[in-house]
Amino acid sequence: MKWIGRGLYVFVVFLIASYVMSYASFSRQLRYYEKYSQEFVEDYDYEKYMEVFMTANLVDKYLKDPIYLATSNDEKFPFEFSITQAKASQKNTEHTLLLFYFRDLGIDYKSILNDYEAFQANNMTAVVKIDIYIDDIETPASSYFNIDLTKQMPITIVEQTVVEGETMFNFVIKDEKGKQEVKNGNKINEIKLTLVDGTKKISDEETFQETLIAKIKNDDANDMIGNDTFTKVDNVLLSNNFSGVKTKYELEDNYKNLDLLGKMYPEKLSEFNKYRNKTNTILFVVIIVVTYLLYFLKPTINFVKDKNLEKMRQNRAEDVEVVQTNTEDFKGFKTSKNDDIMTLEEPVIEDELEEVVIEEKVIENIDYSTKTVAELKGIAKEMNLIGYSTLRKQELIDLIKNNL
Repeated sequence: MKWIGRGLYVFVVFLIASYVMSYASFSRQLRYYEKYSQEFVEDYDYEKYMEVFMTANLVDKYLKDPIYLATSNDEKFPFEFSITQAKASQKNTEHTLLLFYFRDLGIDYKSILNDYEAFQANNMTAVVKIDIYIDDIETPASSYFNIDLTKQMPITIVEQTVVEGETMFNFVIKDEKGKQEVKNGNKINEIKLTLVDGTKKISDEETFQETLIAKIKNDDANDMIGNDTFTKVDNVLLSNNFSGVKTKYELEDNYKNLDLLGKMYPEKLSEFNKYRNKTNTILFVVIIVVTYLLYFLKPTINFVKDKNLEKMRQNRAEDVEVVQTNTEDFKGFKTSKNDDIMTLEEPVIEDELEEVVIEEKVIENIDYSTKTVAELKGIAKEMNLIGYSTLRKQELIDLIKNNL
């Protein structure tokens, strides 16, 4: 049972350590991102921003130019939407990722949202939702973009994988019960961008108000070359040059050309290693302290007690030796009073020694096993012993006998 408890403790410590170390690493990346990304976000410098973002997310490499880029110059919803491909390794496996990025170019949310003050108090009450429909699967792969300009960043909800030698789009959807399910598809049929406004309750049935911003629809014939534009139809922006055919995303040869790859700056990220190292150091100190308190404190206390008891026994043995030496020196004398002068004469000392010997023999003949624990502790207290309060019966008996 003891080993089961120890095994469980090791398992729990491992889980906590893994989580804390992952958090420490993420915190380092986040600090780097927050320091270097903001100026490029505010200046709408896509290339420089992606360099910071990719460095912060520890990707192996990525294509500098997006696979698809579209710009809306609409008065109400000016934005830029892009799809970028990157490669990242996880558990010694390389993954090909598609990063979708909705970049606000000056949308006036103050005039669009139902309650802008509520949004200022909580910037998650309004978001831009992205729905990606692949093949004929009714349920889309979905996620959200923060509409706070300083927090807008690319998201990854579709991955390119090879299934039985064929490249497929891999994505996750949720069924009616909210359970996640992995799906594979050959073609991105449509991408929808929707403003979800939850700043003000519309009715008892409606908590959010949704406004469809844009539809990016597939056309197999489109080449996605250049910057796509939008056409507004019934207040919805429609793309003109998007293709979701999987062959348009098979770009392995592009990674062989260094001129097509984006830059990354891992040396700048290393500036923030001190924060990760500090967290990890605190973690290991806590683990060591807790482990010592749980498993080594009691043995240490018992070791100190044993040492003290051993020292007391040695001191008592030395005292007995001194008494025996003094007894030998005065043997043959007993006390008497003559003319107010005290002398030593033999009978008295022998009688006293005899009484001591008899008393010791009596004590040695006591059957301590018949005593209760309380009585044994009382005897230990009278003998001025220490460390007996937590001992069991047999341990008390041994302690008393060893100190007679």
